[in-house]
Amino acid sequence: MKEEKIELKVPYDIFDCKKDEFKATLTAYVDDDCSEKKQAVIVVPGGAYFFVCIDHEGEPMVSSYRKEGFRTFMLEYSVVPNVFPAALLELFAAIKYVKENADKYGVDADEVYICGFSAGGHLCGSAATLYKEEIFLNALDTNAKMLKVAGAILSYPVISSGEFAHRDSFINLLGMDDVTESEYYKYVSLEKLVHKEMPPVFIWTTLKDTLVPMENSMLFAQALKDVDVDVEFHLYPMGDHGMSRRDVTPDMDEKEKKMRVYINNWFDAAVNWIRNRNL
Repeated sequence: MKEEKIELKVPYDIFDCKKDEFKATLTAYVDDDCSEKKQAVIVVPGGAYFFVCIDHEGEPMVSSYRKEGFRTFMLEYSVVPNVFPAALLELFAAIKYVKENADKYGVDADEVYICGFSAGGHLCGSAATLYKEEIFLNALDTNAKMLKVAGAILSYPVISSGEFAHRDSFINLLGMDDVTESEYYKYVSLEKLVHKEMPPVFIWTTLKDTLVPMENSMLFAQALKDVDVDVEFHLYPMGDHGMSRRDVTPDMDEKEKKMRVYINNWFDAAVNWIRNRNL
């Protein structure tokens, strides 16, 4: 396996959303043998649109998906001071790149999935919801088929800008304290944007998440159900925000070990969901 860093080409100037010199990077974890076409997962870490949590929600998840036989990629995307839709354009560009280079990486172009955590979950939910919007299609000079993924896995995602919002994420995303004043505010509360042509969605969160309340996930799951989009939703009774899929270590007490083993079940469920969603 080798790592290949791809600097994505993104039309920031159309939206005036790029405020610094950050360059979005897609890392491809290239297998020695790419002759067989396989399902692919693009991992999108969280970080409240303030930073990108690679060490906790990025590289460990890439390793987990690789062990399950998926072609894997990871996106490092724009955060503050860059604003919407910079990060979304970057994820769309990453999806487009993977599909256009499917033969090179041994990817089934019809089986590209995205897996996001917290704010990365919001970013993946945005991509799953907004892939048909003409302003993004025109900016990237592409069509909806190229930007539509086969499915989105959302881990304790930021979803709503309303009552249950993680306000800092939206302030960072839109670049202003009063987010309702942004011309792009209409694009960020995802439970209000679902439509019947969305890809299937897998969601998991925890009952005791005090940072991004579980209602975010519940609102999205209900909205998806209402328009007959396939959704699988897991709500775990324990665990704080940002659980990801952490390994059990010897220094943990027995209660912590058992909790981690229990919540880590989300990953096995997500893998089974990918493999069996067409049943």
